[in-house]
Amino acid sequence: MTRLTPVAGDQRISRASALGLLIARLCLAAVFLYSGAAKLIFWSGGLEEFAALGLPVPVLALTATIVLQLGAGTALAIGWCSGPAALALAAFTVAATLVGHPFWTFQGADFHRQLTTALEHLAIVGGLVAIAATGSGPFRP
Repeated sequence: MTRLTPVAGDQRISRASALGLLIARLCLAAVFLYSGAAKLIFWSGGLEEFAALGLPVPVLALTATIVLQLGAGTALAIGWCSGPAALALAAFTVAATLVGHPFWTFQGADFHRQLTTALEHLAIVGGLVAIAATGSGPFRP
């Protein structure tokens, strides 16, 4: 017998589904929390990376990236405003992938490496959209 957990909107989900949503949120958030923390800790390296990408104001872009990754990543992890946080991270991931991994400009092995990275990012976007569509589940503040 499957036990159902009440959630907002009179919807009910199983405990396994609730646990699955928690695990999905934590796994997705980990990517952004790590990246944001690494950029903050290794600021000069992040600044060099953003300048090399040709971003017009690297300091502003890096600051905004860190704030978004740490802020929305934390919100996603704890389940607070997880829908908007997930959508913001999804939009950011699409933009960052287009800027940082333009696979269509490469050839040979480099093309395949860049395409694989872009597809991995697309999978992350899919997970974020799924969280935004289903909600964070009952394990949240």
